[in-house]
Parts: sequence; C-alpha cells; structure tokens
Amino acid sequence: MIAIAKPKFSAKIFYDNKPKNPRLNEVNNRMICWHDKYHLGDRHSYHSEKELLEELMKKSNIHPEEIGVDMDDFENEKGKILKELKKHIPIIPLYLYDGKFPEMTCAAERGRQQGEFIGYIFMDEEMLDKLFQTSGEKRLNDVIWDMLEDVDLYSNYMSGNNFLLELYKDGEHFCEVPGFTGQLNDDLLHDMEMAAGEALTGERVSEEEVSDMFGIDAPQIIEDKERTSVPAIESIEYGEYEEEL
Repeated sequence: MIAIAKPKFSAKIFYDNKPKNPRLNEVNNRMICWHDKYHLGDRHSYHSEKELLEELMKKSNIHPEEIGVDMDDFENEKGKILKELKKHIPIIPLYLYDGKFPEMTCAAERGRQQGEFIGYIFMDEEMLDKLFQTSGEKRLNDVIWDMLEDVDLYSNYMSGNNFLLELYKDGEHFCEVPGFTGQLNDDLLHDMEMAAGEALTGERVSEEEVSDMFGIDAPQIIEDKERTSVPAIESIEYGEYEEEL
C-alpha cells in the first residue's frame, strides 16, 4: 500500500501596493476633503468648506438668520454652524498628519503636533432616514462610531497598511488573497485565517491545520514598509459613478 503524503500549506504576508480604495466599497456616509497635494475621500464638486456647510444647513432646514449666523463672516461663524449641524446630523472634521506616511484622523492635535484640516465625514438627514427607523441622540451617536471606524480604515489605506496574503502548497505558490487593510493585529490575522480557510476549500485541509498557519508560527510581513507601499493618493482613481450629495 502506497501512502500519499498530504499537501502542506503555508502563508506569507506582503504589503499590497495596489490596494482597492475602501471608499469605492458601499459606504453609508460621505467623506468630503480638500487638499492641494492629495486627492482624498469621495469625489465631489464642492469648491470650499463654506459651500458644503451651506448645503448641509439647507438640507437640515437650518436658516442662518434664525441661529444668529452671518454667512459673510464664515470663518468666525463656523464653530456656531457646526454646533447647530451636530444637533441634526453626525458630522466630524478630518485632519491630515503628513509625515513619512500620511495619516487621517479626527484629532486636531496629536502629541503637540497640529493636524491640517482637510474636510469632513458625515451623513445627511436623507441618508439617516433611509438607514434608521429611530431618531434622536442615540441614532447620531451610533452613526458616529461607524464613521470613526471608516476614518480609521481609510487612514490605514492611505498610509499603506494594506496587505496581501500568499498561500503556498508544498512550497509552491497556490493562490493570492488581497483586500486586508488595517493594523496587523490579532483581529486582522483572524480575518486572514478565515479567508485562507475559504481559499483552501476542497484541499483536504482541516480547520486546525489552517489555524496552525496563523498560530505561534504566524506568518510575518515579508518586506519592510516603504513609501512605495503607499497608494498613489496624489492621483487616486475614483469609481465611474459617485452619487452627488
């Protein structure tokens, strides 16, 4: 009797320098940004922050004169406008920290460093009504947490924390599984493990064997993160169709 050896699978992780822009996935919010160097967030036609906030006020049925706002003095009145808008919709300012690898955050200051204001992430009332039956402060708070997660995902994307999982069968390349963005922590490794299990369906590989690929000997990143790992956000490509606000 001849025993046929069972194939052995292993995994390696590489930086993905051609990742998919997460803003091209189905998202329930809008990320509107302005920057001289980078193309960030969603495609839009707003020429200025003032133009965007005026539109959002109109959609929320907020009249400047009724809240004592002079739109001709926008820079000084902006704080009051945002305070009023936050009673109606979830809206968060966005800031850029452009170091070795660019990062986006909702923090205007971080470690004594001032962030560069670049735009907003928000949902207007029409979006809210489509997605939620409830109303009030709880609805706004729940949406804000979701938006913060989207900001974190996009920040990891633009700073180059995008990964490819390569699977090998008896030392030979078997398949490639792209689409992992984020910090390479236990949660992301778990996502990779689940994806590996799906990719190896039909290959006589047990769940335990897949888990072993991501256990104590979990695959390490094969290459160092370099500027080439960062997507070309200077000339970012948008989808063929982007819904206007």
